[in-house]
Amino acid sequence: MSPADWRRLEELLHAASQRPPHERAAFLAEVTAGDTTLAAEIMSLLYELDADPAFLQTPVLHIRGSPADDAEERLGPYRIVRPLGGGGMGDVYLAVRDDPYQLVAVKRVRGELGGPEADRRFRNEGRILAALSHPNIARLLDVGTDRAGRPYVVMEYVPGVPVDQHADAERLDIPARIRLFQTLCSAVQHAHQSLIVHRDIKPANVLVTEDGTPKLLDFGIGKILDADAGTVGLTRTEHRALTPEYASPEQIRGEAITTATDIYSLGVLLHELLGGRRPFGDGGLSGRALEDRILEREPPPPSAALLRDPDAQVRARGRALTGDLDTIVLKAMRKEPYRRYTSAAALAEDLQRHLDGLPVLARPTTLGYRTGKFVRRHRLPVGIGSLLAVTLLASTTVARAQAHRIQEESQRVAHERDKAFQVRTFLLETFGATGPDLPLGGNATARALLDARARTLEEVGDPELRGEFLDVLAEGYEKLGLFEEAERHARAGLRLRTDLFGPQHGDVATSLNTLGWILHQRGRLEEADSLLRTAVALRRTLHPEGHEQLARSLNDLGVVREAARDYEEAERLYRESMEMRRAALGEDDRGVAVTESNLAVVQYRLGRLPEAIGTATRAVETFRRVSGP
Repeated sequence: MSPADWRRLEELLHAASQRPPHERAAFLAEVTAGDTTLAAEIMSLLYELDADPAFLQTPVLHIRGSPADDAEERLGPYRIVRPLGGGGMGDVYLAVRDDPYQLVAVKRVRGELGGPEADRRFRNEGRILAALSHPNIARLLDVGTDRAGRPYVVMEYVPGVPVDQHADAERLDIPARIRLFQTLCSAVQHAHQSLIVHRDIKPANVLVTEDGTPKLLDFGIGKILDADAGTVGLTRTEHRALTPEYASPEQIRGEAITTATDIYSLGVLLHELLGGRRPFGDGGLSGRALEDRILEREPPPPSAALLRDPDAQVRARGRALTGDLDTIVLKAMRKEPYRRYTSAAALAEDLQRHLDGLPVLARPTTLGYRTGKFVRRHRLPVGIGSLLAVTLLASTTVARAQAHRIQEESQRVAHERDKAFQVRTFLLETFGATGPDLPLGGNATARALLDARARTLEEVGDPELRGEFLDVLAEGYEKLGLFEEAERHARAGLRLRTDLFGPQHGDVATSLNTLGWILHQRGRLEEADSLLRTAVALRRTLHPEGHEQLARSLNDLGVVREAARDYEEAERLYRESMEMRRAALGEDDRGVAVTESNLAVVQYRLGRLPEAIGTATRAVETFRRVSGP
């Protein structure tokens, strides 16, 4: 833009700002005479004006500095309007696509791709991420390379303010901040179910729009630009997608990035939203000193600084954080990934338990703590829970009475069993018959399917079939990270099957195993351990020569013992499970590979690196044979 163009922009910006928001788009369409670039620039600045009423006191030329030298450059079909900002990974521009018209943010990355194969992987990864759709995630729309070979990514443009600034400006109380954070957890959970990790969750990447909707930016960009994955040939200092104040210990050490990495960053963000400051980053530290503190020191609870404040109101807010909320934040920020919440959904669920006055899972369940929660809690949920228990008992009694009649109607029962088999096959294929690595579709669609099936349970006349449905639904909810629903259905299935068959039955062992695994996912290791040991003992009695189902229980108990850091017992359980699966299913079975990879991890934990490498190599070879090229 020339100086005259910038003066015209300033004049039109002032004129548009005097009109009601709903009239601005039509006004700009008329006065810009089809100049979509100018209209886009003015609309962008209007958003900033709404966020900061003093915005017009500064001339437009001084707001962002002089226009970039390449402000008229095109990147594919996108025409750059102006710079929005920059960071360690590259520069961000406001851009517009003319046909169809779309206002976007373009991030041009520093560095170059490493050749045709790297370019292909970069674009393929971009297409995968572009399919990620959630109302609280800014969409990645496109990827490409400029004339110089530098990669760029195109994202949904989100006019908004960082979440911490929004919370302060709106004077949100603690429950409102928690609910805002829970919405963010929902977005993170959705992406994690598609095996996409953010890697750089921080307030600047969570913008809240004018209507109060939080949007998470830059989801997955760190992954598609990860040199360690062989995608983009950038140096580590150029591309490392992290902000030290919000980075997990494993990120700082350069270790493997998992969904637990995002859980840690969510914990830091929650610490800042509740306590008003970052746990490690507000003391003027930077560089290596900050990283050392993150690696070596435990974070202070968010209430700590507030309780020392001279303002009585601030101290009162600190007292509201002590106990549950301090504990929840610190659990999310555990230095060991396995000690954090197992998912963003589990973190949000524990926050909901706090809001509902229930005991939170992050705290030890002492009698005094649980009793205090019970006394303070509203009585209505207790009444509802009792009603549900009575209803379930009545339903089970009716099911027993019907069992004799159903046995005489063998043709109808056979039809129901065939239908149940088809439903089970469909559900398990949808929610991970090949394991939790299978990406899911939309969470809302998946849950709707499960909820619809759950509503049909009373229509199933055969209680044996109902137990099968309850187990399948529990597994489906668990794979969606909906652990409360999963536990509820698993417990109902266990009760029904125990009443129907007695305690010494294979279906009871299946329900014990399902419930134990779900409780492990919820971090309740002692309960999970007890249930899985019962399942193992029962299956040993039923299958003294070994069986694939016994092998599964042994593997799952091994996972719990590994989480409890009992690596010696975990190794023994994994070995027995692996050999039993080989005997039952042969070498080329995915379950064998899964258990063998688990075994490799505990061998590494026990310090036997050469042995761990050999075991992991065999597991990878088995995966390749089973999955194909």
